Amino acid sequence: MGTVISLTRKGQLTIPKSVREALDLKPFDRVEVEVVGREARLRKVPLTLDDLVGILPPLDPPMDPDEMVRLAKEERAQRWREKFG
Repeated sequence: MGTVISLTRKGQLTIPKSVREALDLKPFDRVEVEVVGREARLRKVPLTLDDLVGILPPLDPPMDPDEMVRLAKEERAQRWREKFG
């Protein structure tokens, strides 16, 4: 049998630490609740690219995708040189 928790007056639940750890839930993670018969099942919802849109400010001025790839490769090469000489 699982852990018993109480519903608040506002209809809220606190997910016990053991469950958060088992599902690897962190603050602001999204959780899906699925009702199956008379049971509710929780699962962590993985991030999608759509979830990440808007986290970073837009580039000003906008950058060409090819230029972004070139800069990323350049930066990776620089980190490699610093690490391995």
